[in-house]
Amino acid sequence: MDNKGNNTNSTPTPAATVPEPRVQPAPTQPVPQGPVKKKGMSKGMLWGIIGGSVAFILLVVGIVVAVILLSGPSKEDYKEAHEKVKQVRTSYLKASSDFRLATHGVSSVSSDRIKESVENYKKAVDDLKGMKAFRDKDVKQKYDDFINQNNQFTTMADEMADAADELIATTKNCRSGSTLSRFGSDRSKILENYDKTISACVSAVKKLAKVKSQLLSEEAKRLGDAFDEQRKLVEEMQNAYNSGDSSAMSAAANKLYRHLTKFRTSDSTKKLNEAFQKAEVTSQLNALGRILTEKANQIGRAHV
Repeated sequence: MDNKGNNTNSTPTPAATVPEPRVQPAPTQPVPQGPVKKKGMSKGMLWGIIGGSVAFILLVVGIVVAVILLSGPSKEDYKEAHEKVKQVRTSYLKASSDFRLATHGVSSVSSDRIKESVENYKKAVDDLKGMKAFRDKDVKQKYDDFINQNNQFTTMADEMADAADELIATTKNCRSGSTLSRFGSDRSKILENYDKTISACVSAVKKLAKVKSQLLSEEAKRLGDAFDEQRKLVEEMQNAYNSGDSSAMSAAANKLYRHLTKFRTSDSTKKLNEAFQKAEVTSQLNALGRILTEKANQIGRAHV
């Protein structure tokens, strides 16, 4: 009871609970660490990967090469090769024609023209190398046949081209097969007239005998020996005339005539033409052109 007589019998009020302050944990200091070491790949595994990659690349390359080689030429490959062969044939005909004109002393043919035609022909032949159509074994055989014959022709052509100036001069100055008709009517000057008539030819022949071409040099030496023999007979005639021995002169004239009937400068031209025929590549070129056409046509029929 309080002082005023009031009954104070009541439950005491509980004291207010004061929340405890929250203690913040001290910040954790990061522990410094060194660089993290990655676990390396073993050398054996690395070389294994490299080896496998290389093997795969080689396999792919091998497959590609095999497909290319085994697929065979296309129709366009055969046609392209045929066009190249036509160019070779055209340049060959030009070169061989120039040579034949030179052996006949045609003045329009020059050494520069002959050399140019030979070089053009050789370039056309070089352009045939590596044609896809030659992967065909049948075509390749015809191409090899041509190349083998071509080696013989180009060897002769190069030597003839180098001797073109001497060849043209010889054929031009020695065109006549007989010199007997050029002696003139003055018998006192038979030898003099002979020397004047034949001197240009003899000089050209001596130069031709020194060229590299064995064919030309040997033929030139044969001509030179024949002209030396002729001059001896003409000199014999001159001496017989000067001595007034008509019988001896007649005998010498008969020997000269027989010599001239056996000897003709045209014989040399004939031999040169025979050499050309032996070295010509016409038949080989024609065979190569034919098989290219046949192969292209076969593919065309197969696709019909």
